[in-house]
Amino acid sequence: KLLEAQQLEANGDMAGAAAIYRSMIADADAQGGKNGRRVTFRMLLAQVLDTQEDWPASKAALGEALVLNNENPQLLNSLGYRLLERREDVKRGFELVSKAHRLAPQSPAITDSLGWGLYLNGDYAKAVPLLEMAVENAISDVTINEHLGDAYWKVGRFNEARYSWRAAS
Repeated sequence: KLLEAQQLEANGDMAGAAAIYRSMIADADAQGGKNGRRVTFRMLLAQVLDTQEDWPASKAALGEALVLNNENPQLLNSLGYRLLERREDVKRGFELVSKAHRLAPQSPAITDSLGWGLYLNGDYAKAVPLLEMAVENAISDVTINEHLGDAYWKVGRFNEARYSWRAAS
């Protein structure tokens, strides 16, 4: 089922993929046992729902996954970053990405999220070193380079900001 859902996603059939993920969640919930698969399937569903621009359903799926495992750094980052990006609940989003970073400080995506959270909270000087670290470990990531460029601009490092933005395009 998983491969089928991923193939549907690759072909742009998000509704079909979501239906399969929901079926997989139901099956995993009925079987009980370890929460790993139950969390993963909810995260996959949330991603598809987010692609379909159904943020309320995506957020609900991530919330359900968080109940199952609130120590999963990718899950914490996923929900936290989405909250930050939407400016929906910046405080909670920052708390989630901070916890994710404590659990997985080596992850460039999570380091970026924490830096971006600091940026959104107006703490540009603290955001820059985190975003620089994230770029060092994910040099070709467009979003991370954009975030670093934005932070550089806010601290008056205009040439470096332009360079980061060019690297992002």
